[in-house]
Amino acid sequence: MNQIYLKQALTGISVVAALIAAFYWFRASRVPIQDFEESMIGSAFAPMQKASKLNAIAAAFAGFSALLQGVLMLLPE
Repeated sequence: MNQIYLKQALTGISVVAALIAAFYWFRASRVPIQDFEESMIGSAFAPMQKASKLNAIAAAFAGFSALLQGVLMLLPE
């Protein structure tokens, strides 16, 4: 009985982590970055750095979600 609750909890946490990853990737995709030809390198660097940080956070949550799914696959029925 406890294993059922463990699987449900891990599945729920995995879903939440995947949703957080999707949210951060959406935010990263919405960071406005000027065309390279129209901007100086300095003005384009800050938005790219922000998008990079958001992508890193999203990747961490996606990896955590995948790790939880791997643990769930290893648990016996």
